Amino acid sequence: MHEARPVQRNWLRQVVFPLLIAVVLVVGALLVCGSSLIRIEDVYINRILAGTYGVPDWRVQEMNPLLAQFLTLLYRLIPSVNWYGVLLLALVWLSSACVISLAARKRGGLIPVAIVISPIAVLLTHSLQSTVVAALCVVAGVFSLMEGVRRKGEGRARLITGILLFVVGAMFSLPLACVLTLGAILCWLPSCVRDKRVKSLAVGVPVMAVLLAALFGYSSLMYASPELSAYRSQYQRYDQLQHSNLVDKYDDLLARYGVSLLSPSHEDHDHAEEEAHEETPETAGTFALAGWSLNDVDLFFGRFASDTALLEPASLETLAAETDYISTDMGRLFQSLLDTVQKPQFLLLIALLILTALATLLTSRRRGLVALLAALIAFGGHIVLLMCHYDAFSAIAPFYLLGILVLIYHFDGESALEWTHNLLRSRKLRTGVSAAVLVCFLACLGGFSYYLYANPANTEYAEGVYTYLTTYVRDHPDMLFIGDNPNDRYKPDTLAVPQRGADENLLAGSYDLYSPRAAAQMERFGITNPLADCVDREDIGYINMAFYQPMAYRLFEAYGVNVNLEPLLEDPLLYGEAIYAIRSYSSEEYDAALAEQEAQEALEAEAMQALEEILEEAAHAAEEGTGEEAAGGEDASSTAAPVESEPSPEAEPTDAGDA
Repeated sequence: MHEARPVQRNWLRQVVFPLLIAVVLVVGALLVCGSSLIRIEDVYINRILAGTYGVPDWRVQEMNPLLAQFLTLLYRLIPSVNWYGVLLLALVWLSSACVISLAARKRGGLIPVAIVISPIAVLLTHSLQSTVVAALCVVAGVFSLMEGVRRKGEGRARLITGILLFVVGAMFSLPLACVLTLGAILCWLPSCVRDKRVKSLAVGVPVMAVLLAALFGYSSLMYASPELSAYRSQYQRYDQLQHSNLVDKYDDLLARYGVSLLSPSHEDHDHAEEEAHEETPETAGTFALAGWSLNDVDLFFGRFASDTALLEPASLETLAAETDYISTDMGRLFQSLLDTVQKPQFLLLIALLILTALATLLTSRRRGLVALLAALIAFGGHIVLLMCHYDAFSAIAPFYLLGILVLIYHFDGESALEWTHNLLRSRKLRTGVSAAVLVCFLACLGGFSYYLYANPANTEYAEGVYTYLTTYVRDHPDMLFIGDNPNDRYKPDTLAVPQRGADENLLAGSYDLYSPRAAAQMERFGITNPLADCVDREDIGYINMAFYQPMAYRLFEAYGVNVNLEPLLEDPLLYGEAIYAIRSYSSEEYDAALAEQEAQEALEAEAMQALEEILEEAAHAAEEGTGEEAAGGEDASSTAAPVESEPSPEAEPTDAGDA
């Protein structure tokens, strides 16, 4: 009877309470501040899996085919549920509960860790990003798996949970899972001998290695065909070039020439060409090796998926051979570091890392090396990724999560309780301090939730643009739409169900450029290069949400075609967002239009000059009239004054007094 109570208390502390706390955090965040898919890759993955671009398709870039096939099966069976969003939210909930449970295995660890995990769970629920969720799953899975191996029969449930989280997290990004697993094992080493965890290391590491190898083997098997292998390799090369020192050269070009580097008009072309000849040797030498002009560079880094000639394997290989993927420029690194740490998301993770490190050092003995390793992994990963031109939260946050979860796992709740009791010997004092901490925590969490609620992922304008453009796309299923993708602007709600086949006639942007689906679409419309083959086609529309000048100049420069954009859908309330039909015109037509424009400008200049002359004459006449009136007034006053002052003969003075 007395033995059952501790077991029941352990069950409540380690299982029930963590699950309840995690579900309150996730559901509360959903109700208070909502949830959106922030990462554009997640938007495309979700829509491809759900069948928005036709039918549910498992062939997506980053996700393991096993998980993708499972999700497409669910979308086929029950299309009324957004299974991708449900899965990500479920992983946030289960991973958060698992981390809290790991810390609650000792008395005193439940509440402190719940305080640390709460803002992370709220943030991830509001702004879902698969890489960050996968990092949380992988690290929680590693420690749960190792703890389950160490506790033998008592840890069977923890072992199963750890394997599940580890495998699902690795399915989202296998390279990231490998790096995080190595980091977690490295932080495990200092305590494995002292705390008798050698067996966990000896058994757990081979198990995780086998799981990772199995996932890699299945993915390689599914993508073994030449078509799918080329799909993956070409996109990976394209994505690698987007994160290289070419970015610095592109930024230099933007600083010198602006977003629209060149204009399709002859005047601007000649002027820009002169500037390009002056600057190209030092700014675009690498791009010149691939035969790219400055305008082509703008199209490449703008991720336009229209001109496939720019992304030929030979060009990308030439650029890759001349490219550095690690930058050692300290000025750039410092500025990038400053830009990232100023963002609230990074500040939150840095603050939590420092908080957990201090708590571990103050309340646990012989944890200094663990805290040092966790800090090195977090800050070192941040700096290394910035050197490799990755500055997104989705790429850097996993390393901070690794450091925080390492410290949470090594947090000794019993030592923390003892340390607190020694510091605050009075029970009333402990109660008062605990109440104050709880109030501050709730206030901070409420403020954080309000911040997320007050800064939604979508503005009303972005949602209006998305609805406005996609409505026209869906109303014209016999047309193919290229150019900008409205999904790049709009961040969908996590649980919003993508409509199957809604964007079947829309190329899915650069992410989907090499996909079999895009190839089938181009074959259906009889094109090999969407940009070059869309000119004068009634069944192809161009979606523009930014600047179309680089696209127009590309057609003129590479294909000798002068084009004009004929609006198919245009709204004066929007700022350039429209759908166009691209029409060509000959050099004679261009010269005639140019001559007509010049004649019109000459007429306007003559009219302005005539108007200026008329205004000048009127002003001069007004000045002369004013002068004559002033002169006439002076004459009248000069003739009237003597008459008034001249004395009459009768009024002459008779003596000196009168005078």
